Amino acid sequence: MKKLVILIFGAFAVATSAQAATFDFLTLSNAPNAEKGGNPLVFMDSGVTLTATGYASENGTYVGGPLDNSPFVTGTDFFAYLDGGAGLGVCKQLNANLQCDPSSDDNVTVKEVLKLVLEGANQIKDLSFLNAGHQSVDPDADIAYRIGGAGNYQDSTFGALSMMTLVGNIFEFKIGDNPQSNNDQFYISSLTAVPVPAAVWLFGTALIGFVGMSRRVKVG
Repeated sequence: MKKLVILIFGAFAVATSAQAATFDFLTLSNAPNAEKGGNPLVFMDSGVTLTATGYASENGTYVGGPLDNSPFVTGTDFFAYLDGGAGLGVCKQLNANLQCDPSSDDNVTVKEVLKLVLEGANQIKDLSFLNAGHQSVDPDADIAYRIGGAGNYQDSTFGALSMMTLVGNIFEFKIGDNPQSNNDQFYISSLTAVPVPAAVWLFGTALIGFVGMSRRVKVG
């Protein structure tokens, strides 16, 4: 019994030592010279790595910049973009200074997907969003998301999604089928990533050990 207690408390000790990672893209974007795009953009906090990329959700054409009216097809790589005063969005093309060209195309809009990949965590929650005007989104406006990088997108609203905990390592977000007013464009301003609790496995081992010890006691 003493061994069981030690194993259980050891498991919980590891679980409680894991810290959630906070990715406050709005604050990060307001730092000097922080606004930029990349494929990918990589963020790290509390032992968790978040990699952001963008791509085309459907066929379309570029808007503005040196590639005016050039076509792109579904799956075309775009750039994750950290926009000052707003957060994390998507840009179709960058200039030589890694700035979005045109500057208005720095959010997630129709025909675009923002993809987030986690390492060292398996959940995201507390999602916060801003709209094209860098204001709070309409909580009833539509957004779609997908987990795992395959299969169908799930329809939701910004309000509902901000209350969810999504479990996985690959998360994709795009405009829903019924965008409303300023919410046909959005940014993710912040989120929390929850690390994989290694102690879950230790706790399982402790229970298996308990079963084994109980059987030995009964046989004796």
